[in-house]
Amino acid sequence: MRETEIIGQFFARDEAALTSVQSEYGAYCSTIARNILQDKEDVEECLNDTWLKAWNTIPPKRPQSLLAYLGRVTRNGALNMVRDQNRQKRAGDQYTTSLDEIGELSGAVQGQAELRFAKQAGCQTAEIKIQRFEECRVQREKKKLGKKSMME
Repeated sequence: MRETEIIGQFFARDEAALTSVQSEYGAYCSTIARNILQDKEDVEECLNDTWLKAWNTIPPKRPQSLLAYLGRVTRNGALNMVRDQNRQKRAGDQYTTSLDEIGELSGAVQGQAELRFAKQAGCQTAEIKIQRFEECRVQREKKKLGKKSMME
């Protein structure tokens, strides 16, 4: 199918445009994504994002070269995915530091802050550690209270 016909399908909002663009340009865009991304699932996600972006942007825009346009969208999408993955890796150190800072809090505020942090971070293991920490803190407080009552 010719490039102008596929662009015409996009302007007509014909869903067959997605099938046409995948069959005509799928291998080209897949090669671009594979050269940047190593994971097969990431490549597939990148291609799906490319088709969606093409669907959402072509009716107001008319690219001079559909091949170049789809290649650029694929490349930018793949590079953004790599940046996001690297950003998530760097954020892991940030969570460790934050847990250390939370350790400086005291009493009930500490347990609440840690639990809120764990929920935000999405860590189930952190919640288990926090629960264990809370149990230890309660036991320490009971021991302190026991010592005070013996002294009185």
